[in-house]
Amino acid sequence: MTTGLGFQSEYVINHLSCEVIEHDEFTVLRTPDNPNYYFGNMLALKVPLHSKSRSEWQQAFQQAFADMPKVKHETYSWPRCEQFNANSLEDFAKDHFAYEEDHILTQPRSTFTKPLTLNTEVSLRPLTSDTDWQQWMQLSIQEMNTEHDESSLRPYLLAKRDKYRKLEARGYGQYMGAFAGERLIGYAGLYHLHKIARFQSVHVIPEFENRKVAKTLLTRLIEQVNPHVETLVIVADEHYHATLLYQSLGFQVTERQCSLSWWPERNQQA
Repeated sequence: MTTGLGFQSEYVINHLSCEVIEHDEFTVLRTPDNPNYYFGNMLALKVPLHSKSRSEWQQAFQQAFADMPKVKHETYSWPRCEQFNANSLEDFAKDHFAYEEDHILTQPRSTFTKPLTLNTEVSLRPLTSDTDWQQWMQLSIQEMNTEHDESSLRPYLLAKRDKYRKLEARGYGQYMGAFAGERLIGYAGLYHLHKIARFQSVHVIPEFENRKVAKTLLTRLIEQVNPHVETLVIVADEHYHATLLYQSLGFQVTERQCSLSWWPERNQQA
């Protein structure tokens, strides 16, 4: 399997339903029950992006997902290295691909130190009821619908909800909510496989930002993670302030990961 921790931890989240197919120059990750999941249906590159043309990568992607006609997007991911040639992005930019740079942040579980101050105003508990997950769905749509149509978001999020519930039912982790009364105001998931645990979707609504809610959620999840876990992993946008929050909790940038994604709405937004 591709050795980057970003890809390895993606498999942690998806291992119950995904397929991994190795090729010499890339690894294919497929999630048949969620074709709208970009990073669950992608090519993880083992060679530099510039080693192939845009059309060659597109052909490889189309061949990998030829039997999954509901996959309408393209996603390519690779660990960033010193040999990265930014000029190789130009052809993708012409076709309106979204380019992202992520930090892969890690911390040994044994070195985590509980922060001295946490939020005591909200209550924390796992998402369990249909009402909990309906609130999660609504907040997730509000967070993501600036670039995606709700018609494509809903089946994607429903499949993710079902995946999280299956992971929890089999003892692989949990999705924790922060509540003000019965109102969901923040959430995060943490799931493990073997010795790696990967966080999912750390989010707090704007009204409750800067009140240590995210830090409190992360702390509770780490405290309750399976004792066999050795490495905690978070993937965060390199240019977003959350990466500094994670570093304040002791996480360190271990790798940098790049990705290119295209989906039908991208042409309308360009």
